[in-house]
Amino acid sequence: MPERIEESFPKTVIVKKIVEDQKAVTQDMLGTVKNLGQGAHNRADPSTPFGVMKRNLDWNAAKCINGDPSERELQPDHDLGRSTKPNCTNQVRRPEDVDRAFGCPTIRVDIPFKQVRSVADYANYGDEPEAVDLLFPSTFTEVGIEESDF
Repeated sequence: MPERIEESFPKTVIVKKIVEDQKAVTQDMLGTVKNLGQGAHNRADPSTPFGVMKRNLDWNAAKCINGDPSERELQPDHDLGRSTKPNCTNQVRRPEDVDRAFGCPTIRVDIPFKQVRSVADYANYGDEPEAVDLLFPSTFTEVGIEESDF
């Protein structure tokens, strides 16, 4: 008979408190509030503030993005429009090339427009959508009608 009494009760297992605390935070008990692991708050004291405390800060999101540049940093670079590569200057040799633009243009109007382009063709022919069209597409785009079809 004593064997049956011992088997009817679960055996006590001693574990560390850290393990039990971790279970309390990660496992949800049905019908109870989820433990967010933030500890107990003294809610009896009415002078205790809760929530975000607003502080008058000089820095905000716009200043984090733009920074706080000085007047010198806002001036254009001294080498703007000039090549900084050694032995590679944009000096014109003929007087008729004074107004010449060096380099390759971003939008290619100097080569013919292709009606059917390859996926590997990375040239910009001036027909690509602008950023506003990508951010706010037309309502007809979902059915396959583009602005050029109108």
